[in-house]
Amino acid sequence: MTIKDELKKSIENEIEQCDNFLKVEKQYADLVPAIQQRKDDAVAKHIFVENVPDEILDELGKNLSTFQKNEEQQLRTHLLGLEEIPPESLRFLNSGPTGSNSAFSELAHTIKDVPSENNNNSWIAPAMQAFSKLAEEKAKKEYLPRRLNKLNDQLGYMFVIVRNNIDRARAGSVGIDMAAMQMRNFINQLWGNVAALARKIAPERRDINNLELRTQKDRLNVADCLSTSNEINKQKIAHLLEIMYSLQKDLSDTKFGKNLLNQDLDKLNSMVERWIILVDDIIAYVNLNIEALE
Repeated sequence: MTIKDELKKSIENEIEQCDNFLKVEKQYADLVPAIQQRKDDAVAKHIFVENVPDEILDELGKNLSTFQKNEEQQLRTHLLGLEEIPPESLRFLNSGPTGSNSAFSELAHTIKDVPSENNNNSWIAPAMQAFSKLAEEKAKKEYLPRRLNKLNDQLGYMFVIVRNNIDRARAGSVGIDMAAMQMRNFINQLWGNVAALARKIAPERRDINNLELRTQKDRLNVADCLSTSNEINKQKIAHLLEIMYSLQKDLSDTKFGKNLLNQDLDKLNSMVERWIILVDDIIAYVNLNIEALE
């Protein structure tokens, strides 16, 4: 079975699990928005996999397959007993996505501008539209500020301010460079709070006292603290933190948004999509750890 076939099957299983829950479950009505969100995420991933050429997945999709199978298995495990869902499973299901969406989205963004041998990358358009729609829907909903406030009661408020200024930049009332700078500042604040949580989880570790996002060793140490000794979860959170650093660098690019010739709205929209999906994935992992500490 090819990587593409493995991914399609796993994502289809994930969608089916969500559908089965949404069709029959009445006892846990409060879970419906979270399960619907998981289904929406899975649908966007499926559109990407349906359209991406096999050779690209064969070369770059190994991590995606590992992460996706883990995501499918976690969902299957926590939805196994619908008649009585235990507290641990309720925490997991309410936390949101668990890391694979950013991996899929980031791969799509990485390759969308790379010309193919036939100079034809038209296959990427449906995938980019799916991720763009997914990010816009996430940005409109209020669950993200609420989840961010569990980490720090100012983060949700800061997220809303940045989100509103992104809309103003799109309307032309503030500069694109201002919106980009605020997204970058938010990433720095989020990293600082995630690092603080890692220190709270493992206060005995001296290697996490002074943590910098740009340092790979520090990112891996934070991932180790947040992964609860699960190797695949460690790989997923480490990959998310790597994406966080990559996006921070892109938002700091002095060639972007600093003068009229670089007021690139398309580039801003691309970064906003990555930013929203990344924040959603990271705060899901973080909230699982916060609730476990309470």
